[in-house]
Amino acid sequence: MQSSENMLHGTAQRCAGALWSCRSSSGRWTPNFRGGEDMADEYLESIHVRCREANGKIFVAEQGNLVVGFAAVMSQEKFTEPDEPLGTYALISDLVVLSQYRRHGIGKQLLEHAERFAKVAGAKEIRIGVLALNTGARKLYRSAEFMPHLEVFVKRW
Repeated sequence: MQSSENMLHGTAQRCAGALWSCRSSSGRWTPNFRGGEDMADEYLESIHVRCREANGKIFVAEQGNLVVGFAAVMSQEKFTEPDEPLGTYALISDLVVLSQYRRHGIGKQLLEHAERFAKVAGAKEIRIGVLALNTGARKLYRSAEFMPHLEVFVKRW
């Protein structure tokens, strides 16, 4: 497992490939996801920007030369709503594992690395979002003692 400080350009490109692959398969949960390699490159760059702004880090899981997953965690995400506490919280903005490598403990390891980083950085709370129909991820997060906090309902026409 390597972190973003050591991420080489080639590893970043392979992360974009993993993201593109996972987002392409996410269409079964939500048809409005943008796809394609351009989206993946743009999205990965936005993760790096957020990492710089909120004391974040990207953890990368590799098997051989293949990036099979990654997790991006921001340790100082600001609360923004008036009814929330003052200060910051940690946010795992992305946890991606290629479908053929799921249920082998990779997501759990990425989650543990992200949580450990957030604790060491001083975060008192960590959050992660998940698509409602992503039952595998929801099961993983519950097994790691995450609790549901907020649900967002969507209506499309």
